[in-house]
Amino acid sequence: MNMRRICLTLLLAWPLAGAQAQIANDKELMVDANGVAANGYDVVAYFDNRVARGIPTFLVEYKGADWYFETPANAEAFRNDPAKYEPAYGGWCAYGVAQGYLVKTDPDAWSVVDGRLYLNYNELVRIRWLGDRDRYIKVAEQYWPKLID
Repeated sequence: MNMRRICLTLLLAWPLAGAQAQIANDKELMVDANGVAANGYDVVAYFDNRVARGIPTFLVEYKGADWYFETPANAEAFRNDPAKYEPAYGGWCAYGVAQGYLVKTDPDAWSVVDGRLYLNYNELVRIRWLGDRDRYIKVAEQYWPKLID
């Protein structure tokens, strides 16, 4: 491994080392201190290729958490098929799960892959994750059941 690769690996791993979220009572879903999922963002909007902050007025309760939406139509779409829009790994960082950690996410660091929403810790981690996403997803799928036990 060359020095550049070692430095890049350390740079990407460093934020994750201290970023393990302690905000969810139930590890299966990342929620904030008020019980709001997805950092309060509209998960349906990601499927329209955009980021939108949800509004508490358009609220759907699901899996014991409050999910906010930008519009009543998005809230209804989620209500009708929450599994379609729910982020992978309960909204925890997909790269973090692939490393064996539950790590908080940045709403602006996201990807929809094969119809599934993945969130990441930040944009730099997202770029790293996208570089080998299929492998990271495969590894994360193995870690995920162990992490939520």
